[in-house]
Amino acid sequence: MDSRYGQGSARYTDAYLTALSSVQNGSYSTYADADTNMAYAEHYIAASGLTLYWENTTGSYEIGEAQAEYSDLTSATSAPRALLYGGWYNYGRYLDVWEWLPGSVACDLNSNSLSNLRSPATAAFGTQALRKGASAFCGVIGEPYLNGHPRPNVLLYYILNGYCFAEAAALCTPSIGWMPINVGDALYAPLAAKTLVYDTQPPALEDGYPQISFSVSGDPIIKLLVADAPEPDLAKIQIEYGLTAAYGMSKNSEPGFWRRHSFVLEGLASMQTYHFRLRLEDPAGNIAYTTDAEFTTGVVLTPTPTRTATPTRTYTPTPSATMVLSPTQSPTATIATTRTVTPTITLSPTVSPTASISPTISPTATVTSTATITPTSTASPTTTLTPTATPTNPLSQIDLAGKPALAYPNPGKNDIRFLLHLSRTSHVVISIYNINGERIAVLEQTLNGRGQVLHWQCTGVAPGIYIAAVVLDGELEGKLKVAITK
Repeated sequence: MDSRYGQGSARYTDAYLTALSSVQNGSYSTYADADTNMAYAEHYIAASGLTLYWENTTGSYEIGEAQAEYSDLTSATSAPRALLYGGWYNYGRYLDVWEWLPGSVACDLNSNSLSNLRSPATAAFGTQALRKGASAFCGVIGEPYLNGHPRPNVLLYYILNGYCFAEAAALCTPSIGWMPINVGDALYAPLAAKTLVYDTQPPALEDGYPQISFSVSGDPIIKLLVADAPEPDLAKIQIEYGLTAAYGMSKNSEPGFWRRHSFVLEGLASMQTYHFRLRLEDPAGNIAYTTDAEFTTGVVLTPTPTRTATPTRTYTPTPSATMVLSPTQSPTATIATTRTVTPTITLSPTVSPTASISPTISPTATVTSTATITPTSTASPTTTLTPTATPTNPLSQIDLAGKPALAYPNPGKNDIRFLLHLSRTSHVVISIYNINGERIAVLEQTLNGRGQVLHWQCTGVAPGIYIAAVVLDGELEGKLKVAITK
């Protein structure tokens, strides 16, 4: 839980909240009323027997910030093993400090909590929480005003009392068919009356795993699959590795508990045998270690850093000068740009029980840059200035028309190339499938920048239509149709 205010300069107490009329009538008419109601969810959690972590400082801090602190005075810079969450106001940001348990349900009240639901790049809290392992989330796709957002305390009350997600989500949402959206398994009821099942089985890997391959640059790729027998299971995994069985290096899986994992181990030495082992931990806290295993690297290629040529002056006393400056010439170039951006959003505050208030935001940003170049050469009239040009990759100028990659030539015969524009260093995997859904080829490499190309040598592949699935850092970006002719 995360509330923002308090009773004056002191933190909320349960007795104080219970006596408030705003809590008794469930008012969300003002920020202060809404905060007291969200804070009162602590009452329901304490009664359920679950462990309560309540960030209840009075400085409007969010869980994950350096100053945040739980009610037991421990640091709230992380949120381990989160099952239920209600609070506010993580507008336009997600602090990556949450460890969502499978089955976790959450609601963070803010004006874009579930915006851009299909975009991996969005900073919306709910969208990122679902990507990082949360199972269900109640939020909005746009500004709902205070009274229109699903109410975190109401959601938690009904989930804790055994209602399924569809029921709890509907009861906590003030309006249907407007800005609110609720994402999750409709019939999921984690706290409904049922026979308890205790998980005491340590996680294990499926037969045939780990699978080890190597990228084009020689970096080992270790793929893992958690076994789903005798019961379905998920795990977070740590790999320890090094030149001896003492290891010395480690890497953790992405936040959350998952069945499929992939590690790319970069920066290893060429032609060396490395030892490794895996630590698997499931949501119930059961831990298992694999035995020591080995792999041997091939030739590991060191990426060549991108170089930007710096213009240089070459002074050559020759009659064939391309630019002649007299000893007294002092050319001066001045570039000055000024840009002012003033976005303004104004919402009128009100304290009506049927309305909400939002602050006025009038940020003004002014950017002014001035560059002055004043070469003062006293070179002889035979001075030659020869600037060195920066090479440009012509492929970087090609428009992909919104597609994850461009296949060319398409149709092709013996060689098809895939052009990508990458804004960051990414592990690229392009899998080629036939019309029966069988994977017939995999192209894999870590790349960065616009105009990057992966080659598919398709000599010997039967003519026909194939599907290329483009995956960046484990996320499917899209699919392309490619045709092979002979």
